[in-house]
Amino acid sequence: MNQDQNYITIEMNFRIQLKDYRMVFGAKNLWIVSPIMIIIKILVWLTMR
Repeated sequence: MNQDQNYITIEMNFRIQLKDYRMVFGAKNLWIVSPIMIIIKILVWLTMR
């Protein structure tokens, strides 16, 4: 029983860490993609005028 409890605890900790990593990676990805999208929108706006 105690061994099973340890496995459940380890698995829950791993899942929480994975979720945190996804959130951090998503935030970094957003900071990379946002300026690129803004530049593309400005270029499209300038060429359409």
